Amino acid sequence: MRYFIIYILFAVLTGFNSSFAQDTDNYFFGLANYNKGEFRQAIDYFNNALNDDIPKQEIYKYLAYSNINIGNTDKAIEYFKKLSEIDVTEGSFGLARCYALKNNTRDAVKQLRVHLKNKDKHTRSSIILDKYFLGLKETEEWKKLWKEEWYTKYDNMYAEAYFLIKDNKNSDALDVLDDLIDRKPRFAKAFALRAEIYDENKDYKNAIDDYTTAINLKRKNDKYYLNRANIYLESGKTKDALKDVQKARELNPMNADLILVEAKMLFKNDMVKEAENVVSHYLKYFVYDDEAVYLLGKCLFNEEKFNVAIEQFTKAITLNPAESKYLLARGNSYLMQDNYEKAIEDFSMALDLNPSIAQTYLSRGIARLNTDDNEGACRDFNKSFSLGNRAAYEWIQQNCRE
Repeated sequence: MRYFIIYILFAVLTGFNSSFAQDTDNYFFGLANYNKGEFRQAIDYFNNALNDDIPKQEIYKYLAYSNINIGNTDKAIEYFKKLSEIDVTEGSFGLARCYALKNNTRDAVKQLRVHLKNKDKHTRSSIILDKYFLGLKETEEWKKLWKEEWYTKYDNMYAEAYFLIKDNKNSDALDVLDDLIDRKPRFAKAFALRAEIYDENKDYKNAIDDYTTAINLKRKNDKYYLNRANIYLESGKTKDALKDVQKARELNPMNADLILVEAKMLFKNDMVKEAENVVSHYLKYFVYDDEAVYLLGKCLFNEEKFNVAIEQFTKAITLNPAESKYLLARGNSYLMQDNYEKAIEDFSMALDLNPSIAQTYLSRGIARLNTDDNEGACRDFNKSFSLGNRAAYEWIQQNCRE
């Protein structure tokens, strides 16, 4: 008798927002090579992307840092100067880093001054701790720079709260942020930071409320939408989560990470085919991303395309052999094909990597039951139940009575 698995896995999906045209190919191939550390190949793609009909800001930034990584600081300076014409805040900061690399303290500090005059400047601590500037700390120009007051009292309160959170002093950080928001009720970053504390405390309502306030104050901040989306997801509001992620992608279409996040949100909303389309688009560029390969496998599993799902799970395992959930997923695919021996093998390897996952024991128990290994199956069912899987109880009741 074959025992069917009706309890398992992989439940949800959604659709493809085709806002990415062919024009983004060079940029995303460049980004994929940059992430792999293949900077010369990245430079070739980014140079080609300059001829495409897409925003140039991110291209200039990655061209600059790609050149820094191959030791061509002068070329990086050229690109940061072009970036400064579009975004003086990030362009001046990049130029300061380049001049610091060349031991040109005067121009490095000059560009930091330009940067510090902007309202969206980096925090004082992040600049002081930046590895590019470590060689400047004993110079007179650097010391003189920091004798001036570049940050408001509100900026300093924000920084205080930020470091309190880093020190796991969330209650003290909340007090500071409450005071800051009372004094400056249009400080979007303060609401967003307080939302992080509420989220960590699983106070999802207040976290969502604070991110909503931050969004109302800064409607073009894609990060606020993404963070609120994650909280919506944690609180079970998957449709709201998807809307926020899609809004984030609309605001920042050059952020490749958001493509994968949208695919995951689509999957969570049971929009499987759409999720498959979006993650396939992402994998066109980022073929080495094991999480994305795994997600594609889940989409194919839900479509009952078990052979191709197994191919994707095998790729994910090859990319990251230490991740037990990839073996569990492939094992469940084998199980759906009645290939019980291979399923048991995968479940056992998954348990070698992580022996605390109740579902893996239950899946292996079902596979063992189908090979007439009732004793082994019942051991697995009982272990699964002891780890908190209530679904295992029915299997025990039906198959493991004395």
